[in-house]
Amino acid sequence: MNLVRIDEEYEERMIAFEMDAMKEGKGVPEACHSAGDYFSIVKSDMEKASKLYEANCNNNNHGASCFSLGRMYFNGQNFVTDKEKSKELFKKGCDQKLLHSCHFLATMILGENQKINTDAATKARVESIEMLRKNCLEGSVESCALAGRVLIAPASQSPERDPVKAVEMMKGACAHNDIPSCHNLSVLFKNGDGLVKADPQQFEEYKGLTSMLLKQKKSQFKKVFRNS
Repeated sequence: MNLVRIDEEYEERMIAFEMDAMKEGKGVPEACHSAGDYFSIVKSDMEKASKLYEANCNNNNHGASCFSLGRMYFNGQNFVTDKEKSKELFKKGCDQKLLHSCHFLATMILGENQKINTDAATKARVESIEMLRKNCLEGSVESCALAGRVLIAPASQSPERDPVKAVEMMKGACAHNDIPSCHNLSVLFKNGDGLVKADPQQFEEYKGLTSMLLKQKKSQFKKVFRNS
C-alpha cells in the first residue's frame, strides 16, 4: 500500500483548527474534532489529541469528541485507564445522540451488572437493554446485534431474557448483513423458543441468508489475500 505524505497546507490547516479549539467558545466543533483526529491518527500525539477532544467536548458539547476522549480513557491512551471517566464521557456523547457513544455506554453498564442479583443491577441492565433497543431503531447495527444476543442468552446469564424482543433486534441486525444475528434467527425459527414458535419457512430463509453471507465473506477474504 502506498502512503501519501500529508501536504503542508493540510497540516497548517489542522494546526489552525487546534489553536481555535483551545480558545473557549471558539472554533467550529467539527473542525476542532478533525484536528483531534489528525493529531491522534496521523501524528500519534495522544496528549495533544486528548486536549483537543476535551476542549471540544466541554466547550462545544461535541458528541464525537466526548466519545473519542472516552475511548482514550477506556483504553488507557495517554491516561491511566479510568472506566468511570470513560463512562461519564460516553454518557455525554450519548446525550448528543451519538449512536456509538450510546452503544459503548450500554455495553459497559451491561458488563458491570452482569450476574449481579440486586434491584439496582437489574434496573441498570433493563435500562441498558432499552438504550440498545432505541439505538437499534435509530440504525445502529451493533446495538441491534448486542441486544439480540443479550435477550436470547440463557436466563442464568440474562434474567431479562425475551426471545420475542430478541427476534425484533436480530432482524434489524440481519437486515444489515450481521451474520451471527442471521444464524441465531435460523436456529430460533428451527427449534422455537417460548412465545417464538418454530417456523420452517423463516428457518429456511435465515439459513439461506446466513449461508450466502458466509460465502460472500469468504470470497472477500480471498480477494484481500490475493491483493496483499
